[in-house]
Amino acid sequence: MPAGDGNSSNTWSDATLYTAPNGGGTVFAAGTIQWSWSVDNGYNDGFCGCSPGGYANLPAQRVTSNIINRFIAP
Repeated sequence: MPAGDGNSSNTWSDATLYTAPNGGGTVFAAGTIQWSWSVDNGYNDGFCGCSPGGYANLPAQRVTSNIINRFIAP
């Protein structure tokens, strides 16, 4: 997923979703601590006075929703 680095250039981070062959466990790793910025800008909404930059976007929100739904599905 492309992510802005604050210098008007694109950088990349990788993510993985792994399920053990026996189905006994699933692990998600975003590869970045900035994943949350693509889900919610976090600015001026009661959580912080920070400004990560307005990177929230629908595709990342959908991916996050799909991952959460996979964790809670039977």
